[in-house]
Amino acid sequence: MIERITTRPKPWSEPSATIVWRALHLLGIHETTVLWNAFPFHPHREREPLSNATPTVEQLLSGREWLVRFLQLPNLRNAEVLPVGQKAAAMLDGILPPRRVPTLRHPANGGAKLFREQLAAYVRRAR
Repeated sequence: MIERITTRPKPWSEPSATIVWRALHLLGIHETTVLWNAFPFHPHREREPLSNATPTVEQLLSGREWLVRFLQLPNLRNAEVLPVGQKAAAMLDGILPPRRVPTLRHPANGGAKLFREQLAAYVRRAR
């Protein structure tokens, strides 16, 4: 029997992730999309582990090695990589050769509509 690690009746819901997953489902690409955060852990404000925060430069640099390893996985070597937000785009500099793929607007802080529009436009062009 698997034991629960939380007493919450519902799972945690992160606003940006909810927006991203909803868009992937609406576009029918949720089964063929792999997501990876520029900082692969949960950045939060000091002493507020349930808060959200923009990753610091130090956090992003600490995640860079994991991003490199992730992108070297055999199944991902030919994958199209779309950065979501400027921090993700900056993380890819020097890791991948320069490409003509869009940097999608991050859905946080009022960017949800533009993120959905940009992703939908990309998917239409790619099909």
